[in-house]
Amino acid sequence: MPSDILYNEEKDDEPLVSVTTETDNALPVETTPQSAQLLISPTIVGKYLNIEANGDVTIGDYAAGQGIFWDQSAGTLSILGGLVVDHLDIPDLVTADSFHVDTAGNTWWGSVLIGGAVAKVLKNGAATFTNIQITGVQAGSSLDSTYLTAINSAKLNLADRGWSQTCVFSVTDADTVSWAAGTFVTSDATTYNIAVNNTDVRLTAAGLASPMNARVYIYLDIGTSTTEYCCTYTATTAVGAGKCIVATAINGAVEAEFEVFGGVGGSNINASQIVTGSLTANEIAATTITSGKMNVATLSSIVADLGTITAGSITLNALLGTTVITLAEGRFNYPYTKGTVMYFNNDGYTQSGSTRTPIMTQLSVDIGTPNAYVQSVSLAGGAEDWDKDFDFNLVCKSTTGANDADAFVGLHIAATTIPTTARHIGFYFDSNVLYASNADGTTQKKTDISAGLTLGNWNSYKFIFDAGTNVKFYVNDALKATHTTNLPATGTADYPAIHTVAARISANGGIYIKHTPTCVIADL
Repeated sequence: MPSDILYNEEKDDEPLVSVTTETDNALPVETTPQSAQLLISPTIVGKYLNIEANGDVTIGDYAAGQGIFWDQSAGTLSILGGLVVDHLDIPDLVTADSFHVDTAGNTWWGSVLIGGAVAKVLKNGAATFTNIQITGVQAGSSLDSTYLTAINSAKLNLADRGWSQTCVFSVTDADTVSWAAGTFVTSDATTYNIAVNNTDVRLTAAGLASPMNARVYIYLDIGTSTTEYCCTYTATTAVGAGKCIVATAINGAVEAEFEVFGGVGGSNINASQIVTGSLTANEIAATTITSGKMNVATLSSIVADLGTITAGSITLNALLGTTVITLAEGRFNYPYTKGTVMYFNNDGYTQSGSTRTPIMTQLSVDIGTPNAYVQSVSLAGGAEDWDKDFDFNLVCKSTTGANDADAFVGLHIAATTIPTTARHIGFYFDSNVLYASNADGTTQKKTDISAGLTLGNWNSYKFIFDAGTNVKFYVNDALKATHTTNLPATGTADYPAIHTVAARISANGGIYIKHTPTCVIADL
């Protein structure tokens, strides 16, 4: 057993150090206690204090977690069981590059005083750091973007970066969308060269049904390839770390549809996705809509100045409606089937003392010449009567050589004389006076309408007969008279016929009248 071992003793709570001397084959002999401060010995062993010869010091029950250990070789002091101090200052209270903890629990670095510290954590949890690098964030953590002034995008995941791409997308057929070669560039200028491809090939590469039969998501997944876009039918597969959705596509009845989300963009959409009434001329480029692309039920769908129609045909039933066409066709055909239009010599007119051309008939009477006339046969051989509505139009001029010459143009029986009380409607030239005239077979109704007219000029003469109601007389489209009495009605004679007649009244009278073709349209 080694000699010169010191043992601790307690006396009235005062630690004592006893020196014992141990000799060979003899029990230790206790000597007079001495102060440990005065002892010089390689080893001190006690219950709460151990000092080793190598300089290590143990105070308290360090092995049980309640003590202090000084490691001489490492130069470290370890404390177990807690340390209570009123403040902590490392290395001291005056060095700027220092660490401090005050009695309130505030901590700071790099300054003697907390106010000038470049880094500090206050007891209320508020912290200030001049420069900080975070390598990991716990789940549930959040950062207020208001206080983030700059983040290096290269440090972000691909899915969190901005991007652009130059691949041009196009439709191949009803179930295939293709894209040309291009680049995918992220916000930090990382560039991926993307190869030309299509949905058929990329779906097959992913082990999915091809060609596409539902909506497909086209995306870049750098974990799978940095040169090819991927395709999937599942939207969630196209998102996540290292992924960006570039476009979506779906098969169609005639053409596939697609929508590209960034870069050069592009889309091919179905008309059903366009909001009704949202397209205006501003959105449609000139000459881009051709006739082959237009199919409307009625022209009411189109509001436009059609200009000159240079090709194709117009079906009037679709344009105007069946009812209007039925009426119009009858009215247009009527002059050929039931009335007469003066176009050429064998048009059904009989004549005397006249000269006729394809576009004008000329009547003249002079001294010694009998009445001159041009008249038609009765309309439809007398099948049409005065119970029909008539619209009569004539353009003519007259030249009077004397005051004793008369003329009549209008509807009258097939006769060679100027009508008076016989059933008729028309314009009566009495020398230099023009009358609106009609009669019911017994009484004639005449109104002088000469005012403001020059009968030697070409004038347009028109009357509209509303059977049983009235007849309105127009000259040059101006209403000159309306008659409601002595209107011709249905009878057994005096059936209406287109009638033009000029007559001399005395040996010195004469009149000269020219007229363009006339037309009667009767109510069907």
